Amino acid sequence: MQLFIKTCIFTLGFLLSSTVIFAERADEHNKSSPQTLEDYNQAIHLDPDNAELYRNRGVAYKKLGQFNHALIDFSRAIQLDPDDPGNYSNRGNTYSKLGQFVRAIEDYDQALRLAPDNAGIYTNRGAAYKKLRKYLRAIEDYNYAIGLAPDDARAYNYRGIAYKNLGRYQRAIEDYDHAIRLAPKKADVYINRGVAYKKSGQYQSAIKDYDQAIRLDPNIAGAYHNRGVAKKKLGQYQSAIKDYDQAIRLDPHNVRTFISRGVAYKNLGRYDLALKDYDLAILLAPESAEAHIARGLVYKHIGRPQDAMLDYDQALDLDPRNVRAYIDRADIHRHFFQYHNAIEDYNQAIRLDQNNAQAYYKRGVTHENFDHPRLAMIDFEQAINLDPDYAAAYSSRGNGYLNSGNFELACKDFRKACELGDCAYSKWAKKNGNCRQ
Repeated sequence: MQLFIKTCIFTLGFLLSSTVIFAERADEHNKSSPQTLEDYNQAIHLDPDNAELYRNRGVAYKKLGQFNHALIDFSRAIQLDPDDPGNYSNRGNTYSKLGQFVRAIEDYDQALRLAPDNAGIYTNRGAAYKKLRKYLRAIEDYNYAIGLAPDDARAYNYRGIAYKNLGRYQRAIEDYDHAIRLAPKKADVYINRGVAYKKSGQYQSAIKDYDQAIRLDPNIAGAYHNRGVAKKKLGQYQSAIKDYDQAIRLDPHNVRTFISRGVAYKNLGRYDLALKDYDLAILLAPESAEAHIARGLVYKHIGRPQDAMLDYDQALDLDPRNVRAYIDRADIHRHFFQYHNAIEDYNQAIRLDQNNAQAYYKRGVTHENFDHPRLAMIDFEQAINLDPDYAAAYSSRGNGYLNSGNFELACKDFRKACELGDCAYSKWAKKNGNCRQ
């Protein structure tokens, strides 16, 4: 009997020590290596009710990108130890990696019930809300995170992204400033601040941030792409193309970079190279409505309206709510004197975006072509209400006043259009004696 007891004690001790050895060896290895998984497998085989082992193996699976296996392990860890907030947090992180943000939030909720002072979990839940475009709710979580950990650069960075997505660019820049003070070597924060500067029209400041991001990490394709966009906005097309070239070398499958480079080539009048880039973009992403619209615009410029129409039709098949595609297709209808079809497309654009001044203006021009001057004047008026700096709308409304014999209002509109850079009608009216010098 004593021998049996001694044997059991020895066996139990051997199993426990073996479990510890495998677990410790797994911890010593890189947690994303196959050897790590094998060591955890051995440890779990010897101790199948150890929640910590399942959690650690789940972390290893997650780092290897094997998210479904990670979910199984985190779920088992929760079954074995339902009071450990780390298990819920880890599973929530894995759901986020899989794009299952609602489930991720449910896990973060439970983790926070168990650990209400954990700033990192608030930040992660905020990130999930951000992915669901619930930006105000995300900001609430980032506020909590910052209150608990005011030196956490990540929370400021993420809150900046949420503010940027709400169009509150200055508020976003303030958060990025704070994040950079806390973590001045993080290239992605400079890129994010650069995007906020770009969105607010501060292109030179944006370029400086992209420069710094590239100095910190010269292998981020997004930094070159965004710097190219800022340069394009400044009319620096050749320099922008160089940045797009580098971005494509680093990430040859990024459709948006091909489209952006195509736009730069188009603006330089290199329609052949623009078409090549749009063709490549469509080859990479046939479902990209943006690429079809961009190519259609080039076809329109080079006198291939039927090819342009095919691209706009395809864009609208892919994205039936794309306002730009309706406006551009309407332009082609107008080119072929298909005024009824053009007005239908402008109508649809306006239904989708009632604040689109260009749609009202172009519909007004079409009404004018269709010999409906009253409807044209209503549209020109609305275009000006929406965009008080719309020079062409003043010129067209002025022409409408001139045709109705109201020279005073016509000349007033022509002067306003000229102040905004469109002086053709003003010069013509002065030459013909309709307006005073």
